[in-house]
Amino acid sequence: MEVFFWICLVSVVVETLSGLVIEKKWFAQNYFVINFYFLLTTPLFLYAFYQQLQMTPRQQRSYKSVSLLIMVGFLYNILLGEGFNNLNTLTIIMQQFINVLLSCMLLFNMAVRDDYFLLSREPMFWISAGILIFSLGTLVSLGMSQFIRMNQITINNKNLYRITMPVLNIILYLSYTIGFILCTQKKKSYSPSL
Repeated sequence: MEVFFWICLVSVVVETLSGLVIEKKWFAQNYFVINFYFLLTTPLFLYAFYQQLQMTPRQQRSYKSVSLLIMVGFLYNILLGEGFNNLNTLTIIMQQFINVLLSCMLLFNMAVRDDYFLLSREPMFWISAGILIFSLGTLVSLGMSQFIRMNQITINNKNLYRITMPVLNIILYLSYTIGFILCTQKKKSYSPSL
């Protein structure tokens, strides 16, 4: 669970820096900050899901190998592919796709296990569900970004991306908050001092 706290912290720092870059006009674009976010958070997400998914030793080896390939692919794309100063849509789409797969795997594992009686009281249920909804929404928004730009699809003169992403962020951080609250309640209920 601590890893998700660090992911939240990195997100807040990156969002703040990204906003400052635009507001203060330090650079023409803030894409390098966003790309840096994906380089930092992808290994954190992969590690967090590695800890939560109950895998056999063989599955763990496969997971580590695939995770290494993912990180090498992301580094290649940022350094030699789309570039550090361009929005790396391929990296973003791949990270969100991986998050969807891993969230679904974790939610499925939780659903079929006997030791989870009420999923709504499990912190990882909320965090995984929030990541799943956020990642699916981001996949659709970014996957269709060129189509949205070419056809100038707007709502109240705002780009569709600028409307959907805040809603998805609210869902994600609300689910994190519920997960963190449930985690502290579980610690209290299992505390030996009580």
